[in-house]
Amino acid sequence: MRNKSFHNHKTARFPFLFTATSHVEPGPSPASVIAAQSASEDDNMYAEKLKELSVYIEPLKKMIARMTKENRQTETSKLGSLLSILQSSTSEAR
Repeated sequence: MRNKSFHNHKTARFPFLFTATSHVEPGPSPASVIAAQSASEDDNMYAEKLKELSVYIEPLKKMIARMTKENRQTETSKLGSLLSILQSSTSEAR
């Protein structure tokens, strides 16, 4: 019968894997790497969409001015909120 000691043929070929004193530093987990990549992708998609929508800022300002003259307060308020979102997002992205 063979002696089943800690030092067998595996530890002889790969001693660094089986030593009791070796210490492996933990790296970033795969989930955190994927989350970081996903966040980066989301940021890129957000910036791209914002760039697409920024062309509507000037026409929206003109439409709000026209609706203000026509005394259409409900629509003006809603469009004003949209304009505010687009303008604040555009200034944050720069």
